[in-house]
Amino acid sequence: MRYTVEYTPRAVEDLKKLTPQAANLVYSWTEKNLVDCQDPRAQGSGRKRGGRWPYRLVCEIEEARIVVLAVTSGVEDPSGTYDRRGRAKRRAPSVFLKSTARQPVKAAALLIVTALLTFAFVSRGAEWLLLTQAAIFWAPSRRPA
Repeated sequence: MRYTVEYTPRAVEDLKKLTPQAANLVYSWTEKNLVDCQDPRAQGSGRKRGGRWPYRLVCEIEEARIVVLAVTSGVEDPSGTYDRRGRAKRRAPSVFLKSTARQPVKAAALLIVTALLTFAFVSRGAEWLLLTQAAIFWAPSRRPA
């Protein structure tokens, strides 16, 4: 039995959302593998391009026709950097900045404690440095006889 392929309006909309190259790839694959095929279920593994086909065709198989209901992106970007059209997504703000904006009193208290600890360590270091220089200056070998 030979099958024909038809697209629903939603499937056409989904294809318009893809890049022109991706839409052409899906159209050409459909024409090559589904139009006039003997068994469309044999194509349903979803394993193309070395095990990864980036799109999913949601189809309904009827008597002698295949109706494409929707086309979705099946492989997401693992880093989350790009959307399904391949454009860069907006980066999320820093977690530190988010928590600072949500809890300004705690952030201010942490800043003050950090400043005090830094001042304490720097002042102790300066005190030690001054005392060691004074001890060297007033050492017994430098006193006049």
